[in-house]
Amino acid sequence: MNYKKLFGYGVAVWATAYIVATVLMIYGLFDNVIAKAILVLIVASAAYLAGRNINSDSIISVLKYSVVWLIMALILDAIITVPFTGWGLFTQWNVWVGYAVILLVPLFAIKKEISS
Repeated sequence: MNYKKLFGYGVAVWATAYIVATVLMIYGLFDNVIAKAILVLIVASAAYLAGRNINSDSIISVLKYSVVWLIMALILDAIITVPFTGWGLFTQWNVWVGYAVILLVPLFAIKKEISS
């Protein structure tokens, strides 16, 4: 396991979500479903790119990374986001969808062997 990719991409995916959500909140756009859906799509893109950069052809290998990324996101949200938003953060559907995206989307980036 590459620990630079493990922790670097985990922080990058979380930071992407945090920065986009913060910008949406600053401009008062975060309270509608479209903005939350856009945030989830951006997190999905970041998670896919991170998964793709693992360069793995194994579901188990990718899951090892994405599970750690999910745990990192939960911890970073508890430490950094909760002081600004409160624990109610964890009652929002889009937050849990984002966590599911971090866990599952990297699986779509698994290298598939093409045989002819």
